[in-house]
Amino acid sequence: MPLKKIELNELKAQIQYAINTLPDYQKEVIILRFYYDLKIREIATITKASVSTVKSRLQQGIKKTGTIFG
Repeated sequence: MPLKKIELNELKAQIQYAINTLPDYQKEVIILRFYYDLKIREIATITKASVSTVKSRLQQGIKKTGTIFG
C-alpha cells in the first residue's frame, strides 16, 4: 500500500474518531453538512431546529473536533 494511501486512511480514522466524540446533536449536523453536503436550511428542516441553532451546533462541533487535532 503506498504511503500516501496509508496516511489518508489514518486521517480518515482520526476524523471519524473526532466526530464520534461529539454529542449526538453536533455529530448529526456535522454529518449532514459535510458527508451529505446539505445546506444549513435543509439541515434545519431535517433536525427541526432553527437555522441559528444549526449554525451554532456546526460551529461548536467544528471547534471541538479541531481541538482533538491540536
